Amino acid sequence: MKKCSQIVAFSDDVGFIGRRLKDVEEVFTLLVEETNKMGLEIKGNKIKLMIASRKPYNENEYVKFGTYNFEIVKDYIYILVQT
Repeated sequence: MKKCSQIVAFSDDVGFIGRRLKDVEEVFTLLVEETNKMGLEIKGNKIKLMIASRKPYNENEYVKFGTYNFEIVKDYIYILVQT
């Protein structure tokens, strides 16, 4: 069986990479369950979803994983400033 998802993390930012949306949802659900056990909370309003696919998708729509809604974006720019 080939690996279908990956987690990439730096500081307090976490990224999920998956071959299918279902794979990303499974990893995200697992993260939510594990962080809840430690008393941590994931802020869903900061989460964005970027899809790389040959199939068309509608930008500015939402995908729902459990109680979390993710805005679909075409691209995402992350700027890291170190002091």
